[in-house]
Amino acid sequence: MGTCGWSFDDWVGPVYPPRLSRERWLSYYAEHLPAVEVNATHYRVPSSRQMEGMVERLERAELRGVVWKAPRALTHEAIPDEDPEVIQKEARAFFDVLALAKERGVLDGVLMQFSHTARPEVVLDGLDDALLLGPPGPVFVEVRHASFNEDRFHTPLRERAEATGGGVVATDSPSATITRAFPNPTAYFRFHGRNVEAWFMEDPPGVHGAARYDYAYAREEREALAERIEEAKADRVFAFFNNHAKGKAFRDALALMDRLGVDPPKDRVTLDDFLG
Repeated sequence: MGTCGWSFDDWVGPVYPPRLSRERWLSYYAEHLPAVEVNATHYRVPSSRQMEGMVERLERAELRGVVWKAPRALTHEAIPDEDPEVIQKEARAFFDVLALAKERGVLDGVLMQFSHTARPEVVLDGLDDALLLGPPGPVFVEVRHASFNEDRFHTPLRERAEATGGGVVATDSPSATITRAFPNPTAYFRFHGRNVEAWFMEDPPGVHGAARYDYAYAREEREALAERIEEAKADRVFAFFNNHAKGKAFRDALALMDRLGVDPPKDRVTLDDFLG
């Protein structure tokens, strides 16, 4: 259980104590939630030096699960453009930099998220080109095109993902929701919120379109999410909240952990241990 990213300025106050340095945000996060998606790699592939720093912070946090999000240059540009040479170039750059995370034990999966406009045939062909290089860990694929609910597209998508040890992501959002199958023994959920009005805006207000993710799940909605997780009957479950605006994802993740009877990841330390 965790959130899609942890480094948000508007979490200072709602989540992080005001005097807590940015360098300690992840360690504080890890006292409360056991897993995280690394979103920074979606915006750019880090340099070797940047990767070393990220891996060191993740090692100190001692999280139970760390998933790295594939760069949009691969999932939102190269694959939709249907250029195998560019697809393999972008995939190789990403997989190569993840070698350090795998070596140091802070890689439990790779998330490849595609836009709702990404056509099924294009996604499947692009995955073939990218996965041919051998990803460094299980690949979990999130798709939003409604056609993926049809057997002719869903089955080959699932086969490609499960061949890596991963699977198809089940989503909750105002757009198309893919819920038909869960990989065995691992299930993967992403909860984006249900802010319909802002979700479909071309350029919603706020930093990086944060208004799109400004949504808090009601108790009865979290209950429905919990039931979906229980119905998966998976040996291992990844569940990440992406409704990050003003710390809502963090609070919803804590509430869902409580509902599912999941213990906090560690014995809590005093705030002085972080601020001292």
